[in-house]
Amino acid sequence: MTTLNKAPLLPGTRLLTADDGWCSFKMGIVVSSDPLSDRPSTTQLRDKFITFLEQSSIRHVVEAASAGSKDLSWKSYGGNGRLSNAAVLVRDGDDAMDFFAWALLSMSDSRSNSTPQFAEFILQIELRTLEGSRTPALKFSSWHNLLVESLGIASNFAEFLRRDAEVSTFGSPPPQVGIRFSAPLDLAQMIDQEESKSIPGSPRMNQFPCYLLATEDGDTASRAVSELLRGVADHALYLNGYERIFETFNHSFEVR
Repeated sequence: MTTLNKAPLLPGTRLLTADDGWCSFKMGIVVSSDPLSDRPSTTQLRDKFITFLEQSSIRHVVEAASAGSKDLSWKSYGGNGRLSNAAVLVRDGDDAMDFFAWALLSMSDSRSNSTPQFAEFILQIELRTLEGSRTPALKFSSWHNLLVESLGIASNFAEFLRRDAEVSTFGSPPPQVGIRFSAPLDLAQMIDQEESKSIPGSPRMNQFPCYLLATEDGDTASRAVSELLRGVADHALYLNGYERIFETFNHSFEVR
């Protein structure tokens, strides 16, 4: 799954050091679908994508991961006809490079014979305040609830494809979700390890990708996220004693 390797194409370079750089949370969703037909038009698809980004499920995730979305709005920025359309979450009047979140919609088009035939959605959130400082690290329990809610965006995206992009979606191959945590130095900058301790001598990671498949006989979203975070604790932060923290997770908290 190469979805998580895609990044915003913005003019210039955002020059950030390891000390003042922002952490980020990126999610990619891939859904098998028919290619686009004659409808909707390029402009209609772009407008409907912005409306999709403004919906409550995405707003909740942005607010939970950062300092909120007050005074911010999604604006189209970059695209390639109907094949790909991007948008940035910015304050009115701000430069596109000063974005708080970035999103990309990629689809195949029957008129261009593009392959493979699937639709792709990427959401990248910068973990920083409206004033430009890095947000405090979130506890594992907060990440658990945020990621469970994020998984709900997958079903919303499939609905967007059927209703707004006017294409059929399929369960085979199953929808895929990829998540990547990124930090300037190491993931402790964005994940509060609380009373658990890292094993001395372990090279803590500053990036960690995770992947999930949506299957009918799979785990609940809550338990799938728990296993995902267990991988972060074991293989990115190399923590000891984190199991007690995970026992406090609210497994009744599910996709909204």
